[in-house]
Amino acid sequence: MHRRALVAALALTLAGGAFSAAVGQPAGPSQDPAAAPAGEYVLDKNHASVIARVKHLGLSNFTIRFDNLDASYTFDPKNPAASKVQATVDANSYDVGTQQYQGMTLNEHFIKQRDILGNSKNPTVTFVSTSIQPTSGNKGVMNGNLTMNGITKPVSFDVTFNGTAPGMGGGPQRMGFSAEGVIKRTDFDVLKIMPVPMIGDDVTIHIEAEFTKK
Repeated sequence: MHRRALVAALALTLAGGAFSAAVGQPAGPSQDPAAAPAGEYVLDKNHASVIARVKHLGLSNFTIRFDNLDASYTFDPKNPAASKVQATVDANSYDVGTQQYQGMTLNEHFIKQRDILGNSKNPTVTFVSTSIQPTSGNKGVMNGNLTMNGITKPVSFDVTFNGTAPGMGGGPQRMGFSAEGVIKRTDFDVLKIMPVPMIGDDVTIHIEAEFTKK
C-alpha cells in the first residue's frame, strides 16, 4: 500500500509539471543574473511596494506604505554592477490605515500633518543610483542620491537579487529584488510637525520590486 501511494504521488508530480509546461507556466527563477537579457527594465507596479517604518515614542515601529511609485533600470548581463537605477515615489500617496484617531482616520490625520515628509511643497521623492557593489552570493549594496523635501543626500540600500524568469505564458523576462536601507529625517529637514523623539529620526525603508523587460 505504501508503494502504491509513492507511485501515485510521483505520477501526480509529473502530471503537474507537464500541465505547467503545457500552459506556459515559468519554471522557478534563476539566481544567475546572466540568465536575463540585456536592455531596459520597467517596474511592474502591481508587484512592487515601498514601506517606511519609524519609531513612535520609542515604543513601536509605525508603518507607512506608499501607493504611487515608478522605477526603471538598464541591465547588462556581462556587467550587472553597471546597472543604472532610477525611481520615484509620490510622497502624497501614503497609506497609514483607516482606523480612527481624534475623530478622523489616520490617513486624514496625516493629511493635516503632511509636512512629516515635506510633501506639501515637494511631493516627489526621487532616487538615482551611483554604484552597485556585489557582496556575496545574490546580495549587494546599491548607493545613490535620494532627494526628499527638496534636499539631496547620498544613501545606501542592501539589495537581494531574488532571481529572473520569463513571465507567465512566455511573457517578457522578469527580475525581482528586495532592498532595505535607513535614512535620517534630520538629513532632509522633515521635523516640523513630528519632532524627535516623539517620532524617531531613523526611518527604515523596505522595497520589494519586480521588473519586466521593456
